[in-house]
Amino acid sequence: MAYEEFERRLTEYGLQSNETKAYITLALRGPKKASDLAKACELSRMDTYRILRRLESKGLVETVLHKPMRFAAVPPEKAFDILIGTAKERISILEQEKKRLFELWNSIPREPLDFEDERFRILWGRVEFFSTVKRICSSSIRQICILTTRNGLSRLYHGGLDDLLQTLNGIDVKILAEVDHGNLEAVERFASITSLRHVKPTSAQFVIVDDSGIVVNMALDDSTILSSENDTSLWTNSRGYIGLMQRLFDKLWVESVDAEKAVQSVTSGLSLPETSVLYQKEQIWSKQIDLIRSAKKRIMILTPYTMIPRLLGESLNSALENCRQRNVEIQVLADFDEQRTAELKRISDRYDLRLVNFKVTTETLAVDDSATLLVSPTVGGVPEAAFWTTQRDYSELILNFLEQVWSNARDPSPYFLRTSLTRDLNTGLTRIAEELRSKGWEVNMPGVIEGISLVKHSFNLVATFQREILIIDYFLSNEPVATELLAVYGAKKSDIKPSRVLLLVAPKADQEANRLAKFFGVDLIEGSDASLLLTETRRTLGLG
Repeated sequence: MAYEEFERRLTEYGLQSNETKAYITLALRGPKKASDLAKACELSRMDTYRILRRLESKGLVETVLHKPMRFAAVPPEKAFDILIGTAKERISILEQEKKRLFELWNSIPREPLDFEDERFRILWGRVEFFSTVKRICSSSIRQICILTTRNGLSRLYHGGLDDLLQTLNGIDVKILAEVDHGNLEAVERFASITSLRHVKPTSAQFVIVDDSGIVVNMALDDSTILSSENDTSLWTNSRGYIGLMQRLFDKLWVESVDAEKAVQSVTSGLSLPETSVLYQKEQIWSKQIDLIRSAKKRIMILTPYTMIPRLLGESLNSALENCRQRNVEIQVLADFDEQRTAELKRISDRYDLRLVNFKVTTETLAVDDSATLLVSPTVGGVPEAAFWTTQRDYSELILNFLEQVWSNARDPSPYFLRTSLTRDLNTGLTRIAEELRSKGWEVNMPGVIEGISLVKHSFNLVATFQREILIIDYFLSNEPVATELLAVYGAKKSDIKPSRVLLLVAPKADQEANRLAKFFGVDLIEGSDASLLLTETRRTLGLG
């Protein structure tokens, strides 16, 4: 009884009998192929396709993204709203009957549908576009993202979307559009009620509502005519497609410019600051060189040691050398790695270099106070992405940060000296080890000895011959070696009980350390030159 009455009532509101039958069948039984629907409704396949197209054009049926293609009815609540919106001459009657129709629908037995298919619907003309955009925006619970053209912003304004958006409390509305002399009125209105930013000219237009729906123009007549029939748009709830377009929107948002600054630029005739995210290696390196060549007074570079070879490469080095010849100040900050000592020394010889005491992961380039380039961590020397901008406030912030890092960074000279000293000492000790082996000693470099306390102690060289144990170790410092170090070696000697301990220190030990060395029986050899330290070591050991 309820089924027949529901079907009769629905027919009274503009649907033909077969259209009503097809819609109710899809609503009760879920998405179906056209052939299965034809059988269920006892209709020919050709008639069924015509009925489906009419229902689809009215917004009551949507095509499901499925192979083979299936058709699904929109929920009854949504169908009622569509009928009310499209049959304006009977709105008052439909509003009065809606509650009764819904009660009838709920009284009809049906199978529960526990899934939601991905669907799409084609929208023909600008009127249907606006109707759909306003409807899905009204249902937003979190966020609305809109990308449109210069004229598109004016269309949205004159089409009344601003009034609707103003009524949406607690919804984050973001709009990207080109700011131009021709749409300043619309810019001012939307900027007062939404987050509006300027983007470079675009021919695209889409509206994303939460993660539940998107309307995107497939063919756009970019005129300001509100009733144009030349637009073709697509609505879909496909999560994958929405996610893809959302990532595009987010990328454009990062690269966009504040609307207020854009308006100032348009009205004053000044150029807008630029911002961009780069993903291709060639684009990133090209932008880096272009920015360096544009420098007028100063360049600051903060780089991880893994990127040091690139600073010495032909292209980048040529650009930096050109700047140096123009008296551009070049300051390089890098983290220290002993394997890059030679390369860091070459950079230090050409530019002003300082070392930082933290691991650098992002290469940062600041040119004057007007441009900044941030390059993401690299894998095998290949960057994943880069961010660059000519926004002055951001560039000044980065420059101030680099200046602060510079003031706390270290002079690399002592590290170069220590690295060179370490290399020469290891080479000299290796030769001493070979001579000891030729005399029957067993030598390990480095060597480890377990003491009476069962603690294992490491040294640069450990040599054993019968019951004799010889230890050679070195300690390098920028300051005179203090008593604490000798106290440690005294404790180690007591635990290991070696026959002899030679401790090479550079540059020297203080007076108290010398006193402790004698007390603990440690041969203390001092000097700032590897040759002097090794010569005295050989003399102490009685080697030629």
